[in-house]
Amino acid sequence: MTEPHSPGENELLDLILAVLKEGPKREGEDVQIGPATPLIGDNALLDSLGLVSLITGLEQRLDDEYGVVIAIAIDEAIVEDEGPLRTPATLVKYIRSLINAQ
Repeated sequence: MTEPHSPGENELLDLILAVLKEGPKREGEDVQIGPATPLIGDNALLDSLGLVSLITGLEQRLDDEYGVVIAIAIDEAIVEDEGPLRTPATLVKYIRSLINAQ
């Protein structure tokens, strides 16, 4: 078994993109997913079920793959258009801040 370690920004982005590609998306959506893909707000990739699936999938994979246990809270401040869940790139920075705060 490998020693748990904190994932870097590139690892986090890869993880987020993988979870997004595996999870539910809006009906009929076939879009390219990248660091700047809108996750919430106007023309967003995710509906409410997709957002919950992304959060739970990330929390589980961070624990399974890195031994990192964090809670990515979903409240109004976080899901606003300017919040940390607006794109995969902003989500990377938010997750890094949660890990660094441990």
